[in-house]
Amino acid sequence: MVASLNQIVSAQERKPDELEAAYRKLVDRVVEQSEELAALRIEDAPPPHY
Repeated sequence: MVASLNQIVSAQERKPDELEAAYRKLVDRVVEQSEELAALRIEDAPPPHY
């Protein structure tokens, strides 16, 4: 993920629209992976203690 971000930052010859699209795609991937990780944590969580 950091490598992807570095590629975006170092690609100064790209047009701003292309940069924005690449950034949004990266953010979408991060959000998607965060949601998947949260779902896994919920599934793997032990049953609540009452």
